[in-house]
Amino acid sequence: MHRLHFSRGELGPIDYEAAPVACADVSEIEEGHTNVDLAIVTTAETIVVTSDPITISPGAKRVLLVGYVQITTGAGTTALVPRVRRGPALADALVGEANPQAAAASVNDRLMVLVVDDNPGEGKRQYSLTVVQTAASGNGNVTAAALVAIAL
Repeated sequence: MHRLHFSRGELGPIDYEAAPVACADVSEIEEGHTNVDLAIVTTAETIVVTSDPITISPGAKRVLLVGYVQITTGAGTTALVPRVRRGPALADALVGEANPQAAAASVNDRLMVLVVDDNPGEGKRQYSLTVVQTAASGNGNVTAAALVAIAL
C-alpha cells in the first residue's frame, strides 16, 4: 500500500491509502475523441463523445475513465455538469457523480473528468461523456472532446 498525506488548511490533514497499480494490471485501453463542432442545446444533456468498445476481462475489477471537453458556453450559463454513462445512450447508468462546475456565460471553457467504474461487469462495454449547461438560455458549442477507458 502507498500512503499519501494531503494538507487541507483548516480542515486538517487527510490520509489516503491505495494499492499500487502496475502496468501489468492494465488489461485494455480504449478511447474515443472528436474535433467536430457539436451544439449543446440550452440545458439538454448531450453526449459529446463515446469510447470505442472496451473488453472487460473476468479479472478486471474496475475501469478508470478520463475525459476532456473544450466548450464555448451558451448565454446565461452558470455551471457545466459533466457526466460519464456506462453505455452509448443518455438512458444508460451514471458512473460516479454528476457535480456542477461553475462556469461563465459565452466563454471558452475546459472540463476534465476522472471517474472509476467499480462495477463494470464482463464483456464489451462502451462509455459516454455528456455535458449539461445549467441555466443556459443559449446553445453552447463543444469543439473537442476525448474519453479514455482503462480496464484494471
